[in-house]
Amino acid sequence: GFLVEILEASGHAVDVAASGQSALSQLKQRDYQAIICDLRMPHMDGPGLYEALKALKPHLLERIIFATGDLLNETTDSFLKSTGRPCIEKPFMPAQIRELVEQVAGENEA
Repeated sequence: GFLVEILEASGHAVDVAASGQSALSQLKQRDYQAIICDLRMPHMDGPGLYEALKALKPHLLERIIFATGDLLNETTDSFLKSTGRPCIEKPFMPAQIRELVEQVAGENEA
């Protein structure tokens, strides 16, 4: 997809998960420098994945960037505020994505 192209063009290696559950199993196996997580996914949504990671690998929570194609509703909005994580909205802006990923990945290199 579009996000993958943007990130690979910037020299990032990208793994894609089709659902929250497959994302979780990938995250169990290895750590990522940045995680772009759709708020809406089949089987386990963004908030579900966030909660699961909180228990499994809390250090990865600071690497999450949420993405949404919907207008934020109250529930989503208060969830995002509670996590303090950035959220990108469709239509995605390549520069914004690159910047966020580099920012998040950069914070973890120290």
